[in-house]
Amino acid sequence: IISVKLAEEYTKAMQELSKDRLIGINWNEWIEIHRKLSKWDNIFQDLNDKNIKKTHLDTRKSFNVQFCKYIENNYIKWVSNEEDERPTLSIDIMKKYVFPLLKKGKKVVFILLDCMRLDQWNALEKLIQSYYRIENHHYFSILPTATPYSRNAIFSGLFPSDMARFYPEYWGQWGEGSQNRYEKELLIELLKREGIRLARPPQFFKILNLSESARLPSITKSWYKIPFAVIVVNFIDILLHTRSELDVLKEMMYDYDGLRALTVAWFLKSFLFEAMRIMVGYDITIVITSDHG
Repeated sequence: IISVKLAEEYTKAMQELSKDRLIGINWNEWIEIHRKLSKWDNIFQDLNDKNIKKTHLDTRKSFNVQFCKYIENNYIKWVSNEEDERPTLSIDIMKKYVFPLLKKGKKVVFILLDCMRLDQWNALEKLIQSYYRIENHHYFSILPTATPYSRNAIFSGLFPSDMARFYPEYWGQWGEGSQNRYEKELLIELLKREGIRLARPPQFFKILNLSESARLPSITKSWYKIPFAVIVVNFIDILLHTRSELDVLKEMMYDYDGLRALTVAWFLKSFLFEAMRIMVGYDITIVITSDHG
């Protein structure tokens, strides 16, 4: 009965989304489409109905094709236009959502979960909302969306071509594991350009493995007196990249449902979630984002 009712609701919802799909929709409408599709991802998580899940996957693929065409037709315009004439991009995140808080004297912890999709965030949000009041905003990654480009764009506030021109010492050092080596330095340069002076330098903590993750709760206990801290978590990206090498992970994450379930299982037991619960008692704002899906 539940499956039949959901199928009816889903069909109606997709008809509403699809009726104007081929008629010049804007970036705000694409955000709404993605938000609604991701909502259905989470609704179908535990539903044992392969037919409706396949229908949803096919629907997503169809929208993806249209979205790619939209990006092809509009991305160059976004790169050329001012912020008020385009959607929020990777280069805008710090200036739009973090720096205004710092300028007001508020303490901020910025958490970047590498390679996190919106449907994964929807699942994590349910766990976090018991501890924090949450506001959601959406943005578009720059192109290419790969980590070296998208994440450096977030911390530098610059497109890759501008990074190469203004900071060749940080951008030109390409090698194994070096593409994101200078995120802290790029962030400090961005703070300088925006005229933001902090009482103490920003704390930058990057989690690449379990031993580094285990240090996080004890470190965050002193962050109540730090104006600005950054946590970069590579877990999801590492998990995706090792999936093809480990049979057990391949079996657990054979589809997006499995990936979401594993992400939630990790987060519940993670040192990051423990650290966030510690920071509940601090007078701080936590800003969480992803660099690419």
